[in-house]
Amino acid sequence: MNVLGVKGGVGKSTISLNLGRFLAKNSKKVLLVDKDVLGFASYLSGIRGKGLLAKVVDGEEDYWNCSATLNFGEGKLTILKLFGDGDRLNEDLEKIHSNDSLREKFTKLYKSFLTTDEYDYFIVDNIQGISAKSPLVIHELEVFYSTIPNVKNLRIYVSNYSINSIASTIKYAKSIEKEIKYEGFPLAFIVNLVPDNLDDLENAKNYAEKGRQEIGCKFSVVIPIYSELLGFSRSVSEMPEIKEINELGNKLLLEDFNTSPIINSATYDLSQILVDENSILIMGPVGSGKLELILKLINLAKNDRKIVIVSTNYRLESFLKDNKFVDFLPIHISQKYVEDRFNVRNIGEIIKISKELSTEIIKEIKNIDKVVIIIYRANDLSPASNCCDITAAKQEFWSSLINTIKFKKNTNLILIYDKIGQEYDVLSSVVDVVVETDINGKYKIERNIV
Repeated sequence: MNVLGVKGGVGKSTISLNLGRFLAKNSKKVLLVDKDVLGFASYLSGIRGKGLLAKVVDGEEDYWNCSATLNFGEGKLTILKLFGDGDRLNEDLEKIHSNDSLREKFTKLYKSFLTTDEYDYFIVDNIQGISAKSPLVIHELEVFYSTIPNVKNLRIYVSNYSINSIASTIKYAKSIEKEIKYEGFPLAFIVNLVPDNLDDLENAKNYAEKGRQEIGCKFSVVIPIYSELLGFSRSVSEMPEIKEINELGNKLLLEDFNTSPIINSATYDLSQILVDENSILIMGPVGSGKLELILKLINLAKNDRKIVIVSTNYRLESFLKDNKFVDFLPIHISQKYVEDRFNVRNIGEIIKISKELSTEIIKEIKNIDKVVIIIYRANDLSPASNCCDITAAKQEFWSSLINTIKFKKNTNLILIYDKIGQEYDVLSSVVDVVVETDINGKYKIERNIV
């Protein structure tokens, strides 16, 4: 696998190491060839001497310390520092390619490192902006394939979260794909270092998918900023895992190359939607796993917030008790309210019943500091008369209810809605986050309104 990028600082080395370590932890033997100018992967692996190229040029003989091996149970990750000695690279390459003796020696040594073990995977952390027409690439691939002829050449393209960087990386990748001649395919287009908020993650997902399609990659990957990786300088074994790269590694292990996007884990990290007093709509067809999703949210919130269930029936309460969660406050909507919502005659009365409902809820939680309010089956609470423009009426109702509760009490307010009729358009327009479930029990964060 060739890890490529048109710019430096986009995370190629970190991604290469994470992928190599993941495969090694899954009992595979991996050789990571560090061809990056800075040799960052080699440094984190404990290699402090020169790379193989510089040693050959300088006539040094201690080639053994160009590599390091990290053991992970039955698997292992070996890092070979091929380059990584900074500005001298171009000069060293010129010397190697103009001197047959040096070139032969470098080739022989490189082959010996390639065959030191029976590796399952090879990962190459490349120089930024390298061209497939570069004599360096042509020579290295000739050596590699003359030594190990049956390895598929898979390409991983990495960009940071910059429109210009994404565009230039796509253009660069398309040029590489036109030039490459060896068997294989573009594996993934990665947008890395994305701010960890729903807007940016959603935008990055769209950019990554656009890149995947234009380049012809099997997967698109979005990686948020992992703050613990910023400025990381400890050993590879201590490096935090990148969940999205683990997912890509699983695809490799399973040889599952069916074209599809890899949605970044943060987009589906439910804890992200429980911040900043978000109002949340969870909607989907009947039987699409909405209750199971609520249980996951409750388990995330229960340690520091009181769970409050607002409903006209007992189904959610029974479901939670069946799943061993009983520490919640039930608020049952009065029969009078259920009847009143059918009898409203104008917008004024709709606002009135909204205020009555919000007052009823706030009264029950006034002595609780931190709460998560879950309104089960929002369908059962909306105005139901035909007094006026029903869409406008429901929008006024829900907007008033949500804003009143959030003003009076800082809280996450979660609405559960069976997706029938068209009311979901109204509800999705007045909440901060929309999570949609499907009949297969899967879900996606569909929308975040700022």
